[in-house]
Amino acid sequence: MEDLRPVASFRLAAFDLDGTLFGADAQITGATVSVLRRVAAQGIHLVAATGRSHTTAGPRLAHTQAVEWAVCSNGATLYHVPSDTVIEHRTMNNHDVEPLVASIRGTLPEAVFGWEATGTYQWTEGFNILMNGYLAQREVVPDDHPLPTEVVKFFIAHPTIVRYELLSTLKPIVPQHLTLSTAGTTFLEATGAGVNKATGLARLCERVEVDADQVVAFGDNMNDLEMLSWAGRGYAMANAHHEVVAATTHRTRLPYTEDGVADTLSDLFLG
Repeated sequence: MEDLRPVASFRLAAFDLDGTLFGADAQITGATVSVLRRVAAQGIHLVAATGRSHTTAGPRLAHTQAVEWAVCSNGATLYHVPSDTVIEHRTMNNHDVEPLVASIRGTLPEAVFGWEATGTYQWTEGFNILMNGYLAQREVVPDDHPLPTEVVKFFIAHPTIVRYELLSTLKPIVPQHLTLSTAGTTFLEATGAGVNKATGLARLCERVEVDADQVVAFGDNMNDLEMLSWAGRGYAMANAHHEVVAATTHRTRLPYTEDGVADTLSDLFLG
């Protein structure tokens, strides 16, 4: 059914970054920055909701002078952009991590792991080899390194099974209270009980006194599904994964490489 609510009912816009707000170079284009500033001047809260940690998202958002908040690490971290401040982390402990790893190794013994702690990364040697220097800011540890006791986000990779095949293989066997997802990268990401972009965004909305039906959200991949369903209006990017398209009723006209979010925000708020 077509959503006929007036644009004035929306008070917050949330957007994924990679494949959504970012351009092809993983930066925000000048054209999009201009639109974000004009939308923020209308009193609309602008929020990034990303799988990235605050350490990699923050520097890419600060220069916009428009995006005030970021829900990072797939909902595990709430971050205030202008002050470069982490407001909260929702972490996994060893009672989550150990059963997670045991269940994965029981099915895929060749799986390798990494993890984000509070602002830092540790990757096992096997994971680092598979990622081929994907991220420079990490500490490489031996494959038999003790598992962490507190984790913001956990990474899982396999030498031959990747992306959506890896997700469909592992989702039935990992502890069901944990959140397992992918942003389309070769590896998977796990977060704690009830931690995803939707729950992270909901906690922020309580803070800024915005209701779910006053939120418009944009995303392109599997880790955006909960957020797009939770928001009052969810937009699948023109380049979105087919399951994201199937789960939403709204689409952007343009893909992320052509400022698709900015194009739709202009229609909604600057018309």
